[in-house]
Amino acid sequence: MISPIDEKVLDFTLQIAEEYYGTTIDQGQIPINKNSFAKLHLYNPDTILYESDKDGKVLGWSVAFPTTTELMDKFLDKKITEKELFDQTDFSTQIDAIYLCSTFVLPENRHRGLAKQLLLEAIRRLSKTGKEKLFAWTYSQDGGYLIKSLEKYLSRKIRTRNN
Repeated sequence: MISPIDEKVLDFTLQIAEEYYGTTIDQGQIPINKNSFAKLHLYNPDTILYESDKDGKVLGWSVAFPTTTELMDKFLDKKITEKELFDQTDFSTQIDAIYLCSTFVLPENRHRGLAKQLLLEAIRRLSKTGKEKLFAWTYSQDGGYLIKSLEKYLSRKIRTRNN
């Protein structure tokens, strides 16, 4: 079952995500810490979703959040960093874009469609109109494949920023 992140799995996901993304070294990324997760959770608990097995073991998670087309364009054009996108997003304003920020599936659970399932659920829960622009930063080759698969499934374009 896909659920919003909670305290019992937060520390585990923070540790794994930091090891993979290395945000303490790359200051341009959204910091992976309790403060950034708290900001997202305060806006909407559905910004951070995770899937667990019947025993409660985390299989993977996703992070997505709404923003504006103006900030999306600046980010995709590399005029602002991911951290600046996050910091400049005012969750109280009218949003018209959704940033598919991150999806991470533990290696033993990959290639089963879980990443796609998590992002589809995030889009469903965060969308207000169904017409928001979607965008992502394809951090890896697998991420690129995931975005192509989502585009095909949704029959809509997802704009991307490549490494």
